[in-house]
Amino acid sequence: MCRVFKLEIFESKEELEEQIKKEKDVRKKERLQFLYWYKTGQAMTRKALAKLLCRSPFAIGQWSEAYREKGLAGLLNLNYRGGNLAPSIPVEIQWQIKEKLAQPEGFSSYKAIQIWLKETHGLDVPYSTVFGTVKYRLEASLKIPRPYAVDHDPVAMETFKDAVPTYLNNIRTPCLSRYSSIRYWTQDESRFGLKTITRRRLTLKKVKAVVKTQWQFKACYLYGVVEPLTGELMIQDYDRVNTQNYQQFLDDFSQKYPNDFHVIQTDNATFHRSDDLVMPDNVMLLYQPPHSPQVNSSERLWQWSKGEIANRVFADLDHLKATVKELFLSKPKAFFASLTHRNFIVNALQKIGMVPANL
Repeated sequence: MCRVFKLEIFESKEELEEQIKKEKDVRKKERLQFLYWYKTGQAMTRKALAKLLCRSPFAIGQWSEAYREKGLAGLLNLNYRGGNLAPSIPVEIQWQIKEKLAQPEGFSSYKAIQIWLKETHGLDVPYSTVFGTVKYRLEASLKIPRPYAVDHDPVAMETFKDAVPTYLNNIRTPCLSRYSSIRYWTQDESRFGLKTITRRRLTLKKVKAVVKTQWQFKACYLYGVVEPLTGELMIQDYDRVNTQNYQQFLDDFSQKYPNDFHVIQTDNATFHRSDDLVMPDNVMLLYQPPHSPQVNSSERLWQWSKGEIANRVFADLDHLKATVKELFLSKPKAFFASLTHRNFIVNALQKIGMVPANL
């Protein structure tokens, strides 16, 4: 827990506001801003002030000592040495960068930020300064983006979530007259192959990360269904995705849980909607909006499991299948419940009385 440090500020709130408005020097303005935020109680710890000002807690400590010893003039005229000089990127522009980084699109690279600074603000900032500011002061980092379909409709996705409680409520009475409960599952398929999945490795500076890989293209498909509420799941492997295999998967699932009625949320793959499918009596498919994998909890199963087998080489498909099977068996249900949890599903089940309200 960060402790509040004591600093008696003699200037009034109004005086500081006036000086901030008039001050043109960026270095002095951010020090006045430091006093103002502390004076008004908006930030009372070194860590909080450092985060607001995109500074280090050490720098905030130096400013505090300068003000204690020599007052406002001493703070404003404080001259730093080395790395604690005022930032090459003014604090106001750092906030603009932070606002852009808070959006899912962000920037494509540190170089892109450097170019943006030049084109938008006319600032020639060294790459090392951009990297240090963004990575350490703004605490941003490069990430592998999740694919986002061009045809994705966020409104349709939210409408779907909002409609789930009504859908479950409509089937509640007839289903509970025949079955002990209504259970909500999400379902998906994913390809697992012998071609090595490569992911990042952590090594020392100047040490190039290397991993053994193979380029075999033999593969199988895992059909998976998970109950986000409990973490219960069923995984089966098949040689391909088609109606026949999907029928077998649904039949096996129905027989495994015969006493309950199951709503299975899935995507709009052709074999999911085939006229040749014979739906088991205790299973009903609920189709999510097209191009909306984000709303399907099963996607997280594949992201997690493929991350666990990344950078590994498998002798054959049997070795791969056995490894993945052991991976799923090694985790308790609580792990998968946490991994696949979706508020809209839990809320919908609560509304029809299929889950305790305090869960």
